[in-house]
Amino acid sequence: NIYGSDYLLASLSMAKKNAKIGGVDKFIALTKMEAEWLDTKWEKGAVDKIITHPPEFSKHQNPRTMEKLYDAFFYNAGYLLKKDGVVAVVVRDTSLLKKAASKHKFKLSEEKTVFSGQQELKFAIFSRRVSSPQGNEPADQAEKNESADEHD
Repeated sequence: NIYGSDYLLASLSMAKKNAKIGGVDKFIALTKMEAEWLDTKWEKGAVDKIITHPPEFSKHQNPRTMEKLYDAFFYNAGYLLKKDGVVAVVVRDTSLLKKAASKHKFKLSEEKTVFSGQQELKFAIFSRRVSSPQGNEPADQAEKNESADEHD
């Protein structure tokens, strides 16, 4: 199942129109909801992927406000996502997102430049940082080290 939410009715209306144009409106359930309430709709670890175009810093938004928003977002993502779940975002600048992601044990897995008309954007995928059984280093780094040892 695919679910979408936004707190702005205009955004939901646009999403519904786009889904209909794309022929996928029967597969998507859209609801009006504040991001802070997502954890009341789904159980812990129930979500595979979160895909979003979050609000961004601008001359009308204080960077500190955005830091708090992104912090709350990754806190909720940590609750909602399955262990192998990912967060995909489209933004102009990923710096504040990276900071919030790291605080909540997510790492940037991939980042690509994309365009919306002339506007350059970043498409970024965040995944959970996985600790090794000893907890000393990330599991992917431990696997690299083991692999290197085998070849010595």
